[in-house]
Amino acid sequence: MSEAKAVLKFPKDDSRCWAQLLRFCYTNEWDYDASNVVALRRLAEEHGFADFEEVVSNAISSVFLKAADRALDVAIGASLEGDDGMAEAAFAASYRNPRIAMESPSFLKLDAGMLDMFAGDDRAVSNEVILFRALLRWAEIKLHEEKCSDRREGVLSSSNPTARWAAAGEMDPDVPQALPLSYTGEAIRAKLGPALYTCRFPRMDGRLLAEEVMPSGVLSDDELADVLAYAVT
Repeated sequence: MSEAKAVLKFPKDDSRCWAQLLRFCYTNEWDYDASNVVALRRLAEEHGFADFEEVVSNAISSVFLKAADRALDVAIGASLEGDDGMAEAAFAASYRNPRIAMESPSFLKLDAGMLDMFAGDDRAVSNEVILFRALLRWAEIKLHEEKCSDRREGVLSSSNPTARWAAAGEMDPDVPQALPLSYTGEAIRAKLGPALYTCRFPRMDGRLLAEEVMPSGVLSDDELADVLAYAVT
């Protein structure tokens, strides 16, 4: 006669979270995973694992203090969990070093709503040029993922924007750059939507406007004329 086997049934949560929670209960160990750390904290709170909730909360706080890019990962997780308070705190942590946050892979994971929320805060626009380039890079990666066909003239359909931007390396925000754009200005503009206007173009240096913003094609002729008129007054 075979022995009866016990079957454990857990609430409908991420199985990775339960695996982490049970591991902590038996070994006092766990692994930080930005993709589900917010869900892990919620699970511990909901089911009364106060010690583990405190450990996870402390780990999140440590990330907020040390790593702007990893704070964005927490913000994404908080948004998926509907935890607006945590998302707001995570964004605030990322603003401690907005350039690191905007140039990180985590920035590219933001959806359109989160991008608009992030870029719309004055703490994200301490440097308009860095924000402008980050917005264009985000839009290009998203367009590539969507298999957009609106390529710039001379850019092969097989060209990968991720590789093109990586090859461009670190860009000096005070020096105009030949941006490695793959898609048309109209496509980028449409993809960015309201987030494009979080960039305060009139505050940019006139040379950067002429040598970066104008060739990108993301502003209409009327918008560009208004910005340039403001810049020279």
